[in-house]
Amino acid sequence: MTEYLIELTPCDMFFFGTENRYRLKEGSSDTPRFVADYFQRSMRFPQQTTILGALRYLVLQENGQIPITDQDKATNLIGPTGFRVNEGTVQDYGAIQSLGPVFLRKDGIYYMPAPLHLFNNDNGYKYGEPELKEGLMTNQPGQFIYFKDYDEKRGLNDVLVNIQDMTETLDYDSIFIEVEKVGIMIKQREDAYYKQFSYKFNPATDVSFVLKVTWNDDLWEPEVGKIYYVALGAEKHVFRLKFASHQNAIEPRAPEGQGSTLRTIILISDAYIEENTADFSIVKQRPFRYIESRVKAGGKYARWKKDSGKDNNGVNSSEDLELKRSDRYNLFERGSVFFFLGDEKKKDFIQKLRSREDFRQIGYNHFIES
Repeated sequence: MTEYLIELTPCDMFFFGTENRYRLKEGSSDTPRFVADYFQRSMRFPQQTTILGALRYLVLQENGQIPITDQDKATNLIGPTGFRVNEGTVQDYGAIQSLGPVFLRKDGIYYMPAPLHLFNNDNGYKYGEPELKEGLMTNQPGQFIYFKDYDEKRGLNDVLVNIQDMTETLDYDSIFIEVEKVGIMIKQREDAYYKQFSYKFNPATDVSFVLKVTWNDDLWEPEVGKIYYVALGAEKHVFRLKFASHQNAIEPRAPEGQGSTLRTIILISDAYIEENTADFSIVKQRPFRYIESRVKAGGKYARWKKDSGKDNNGVNSSEDLELKRSDRYNLFERGSVFFFLGDEKKKDFIQKLRSREDFRQIGYNHFIES
């Protein structure tokens, strides 16, 4: 197995879709009619499933399997299916053994969304040190956690942080330029108009998305330094993709100088946890779905369904067909912070994160602790 660093750079603007892309306008759950949500705003970072799908497509393309003509060969190259929530079991993606979380690299420095207990006050950004206070919670005497440095007028931070020192911040606006446009869904009525907010990178900066991958070169060996082109996101915008030799670790470090006696876990990727058992947490959540896909000779490898809900599993030969999407799950966003009064509860929480190997394999459920 070989470890590579993948660099992804948008050729122009990009749009990474969110759950609010469509809303139910009328009809029932059996016969719904969806129209575009009026405001559609891209996420700044791609989902791990988006990266996985692009890499699987690239492997097929570089091996002459777009469209798929040899189902056995294609299955060997990329595995039989795309990502599925699979009760914590590692899955077969052929040459792609595992993915790490996606980070942002600017001028050789790696950034991620800042932990949510990095508070902004008059003296700049500083990690809040939780304190245990005696008082009333839900009208019952007990302990609660208090942050004296938190300013409710400023709210939670919305900045990037250098993953090596976890203190140097970077404003999103210095990297991401918002691009606004008005659109309309094809074959829809006037109520299908929407306003879309995409992003592009500031051309004055040297920026790319990066992630570590573990690769089986015996199945297909990528050419280091070569520029490949892949389509990412809901609008299939083009990105330059490059494999580089992976030499230096890009694992974030836990923040230093926190004097609290509480144990802390910080997410460095989005994470799926069925139950939040922390004593206290500062979190954000996002809805999550994925496109179901399977390798099938003679057509596209994504699964398709009719409006009636019957699975077609074949070529998109009718305008009534649409991609088959998974059930909805909720992910805790990277930067979310969980606090624990004791070690045992923290260890149990870590075990829950690690037990979801289906998510961890493609870059979710990664964390640092202090």
